[in-house]
Amino acid sequence: MSLIETVQNDPYIADRIKVYIPGQHRGDWEGQVRRQFHDLKAVESTQPREGKKDAGNGSHPWSHMEQRRPLIIQISNDQHSANLIFIDVSGEESVDEQGIARVSPHLAKADQLWFFITPNINRDIRRQLEIVFTAEGQAGTSMVRNELLQEEHITQEMIEQLASTWKRVARLRPDDPVGSPRLRVAVVVAKADLLTKVEYNDAFTQELVAKIAPPDGWSRGAHGASNLYSVTEIEKKSELVGELMFRLTPQVVRSVLSHFPEAMFLTVAATGSPARLEEDDDSLGKEVRVYENIRPFGIVDLFIQAANGTEVKVHD
Repeated sequence: MSLIETVQNDPYIADRIKVYIPGQHRGDWEGQVRRQFHDLKAVESTQPREGKKDAGNGSHPWSHMEQRRPLIIQISNDQHSANLIFIDVSGEESVDEQGIARVSPHLAKADQLWFFITPNINRDIRRQLEIVFTAEGQAGTSMVRNELLQEEHITQEMIEQLASTWKRVARLRPDDPVGSPRLRVAVVVAKADLLTKVEYNDAFTQELVAKIAPPDGWSRGAHGASNLYSVTEIEKKSELVGELMFRLTPQVVRSVLSHFPEAMFLTVAATGSPARLEEDDDSLGKEVRVYENIRPFGIVDLFIQAANGTEVKVHD
């Protein structure tokens, strides 16, 4: 929700389009599931986990299976209106068809796919971050332990499986490239600030990091300082981010571009875990976590590229 508020309160966005969350649409989600998925039989799930029961028509292949609840955002300008329906799916649930069919059947009908990857899937970056986290006293936290378990080949497998499933349901051949207008794909480098915490073996990679990663002081900079606000500039930056990620995660980039040659590459930071400080609270007799008020990096640019896949354009 904080990210939506970031977009809603951005002066550039507010001057061009309206962004809000229409609460009445949430109740229609089960009906949307029935209408969209009733004819999809190409993906079968074995031993599904029980989810919320479909009280209506229980005939579609994925009735009674666990579904992700969507976040529905309506955007509009003077001429058009569109709904952006966001559903968060973990990569672990997308490495095989059973996982996709069980909890993420909507992926087969998606108009946009965003792959969030983090720099630590690169082995050398992961090794250096472990040293950094240990020095900062964070190595034992569950969040950091999870960070250090990420690997490039797992991310690649997830992308390959999802692309294969999407194409099969869409009745495309495995080697068919997919692009607009049917499907738009973004590779989003999350926690991009981690790129500045490590060292690189060549000067060009270092230059790329300096151009696309959050600069010093980004988290408390002026409102909007972390966004380009220009479709043209976002596309130019996408080329730089793609070049950097090809150097750091070549398997992932090859997989993405082989299936989705028009994919965009973007960077974001502070999308879910704001920076933390540890402070003593004498009244409680223990240390407490204090969450700093920071500004997410690159979020509005991500929204702009998503909105431009609809009739509600966010012009330069």
